[in-house]
Amino acid sequence: MIACSDRKAEIENAMKQYDRLTFHMAADSLADSYTLNGELSRKGMKLIVGRDSIRKFLNSFNYKNIHLISN
Repeated sequence: MIACSDRKAEIENAMKQYDRLTFHMAADSLADSYTLNGELSRKGMKLIVGRDSIRKFLNSFNYKNIHLISN
């Protein structure tokens, strides 16, 4: 039981870190949080595979025009 709760805390902390990176629009750090063959997608979006492809996609946004209010 303890191992499960430790893993849960680890996952929750990783998600909080991902949220912080998202709010700071830290594309390089966000891409690095994925595994080498990680996948980024959402409904209606082409599947993006791999850190370099994810980094390229995230860096394609003009972050000066984005104000994130929730994730």
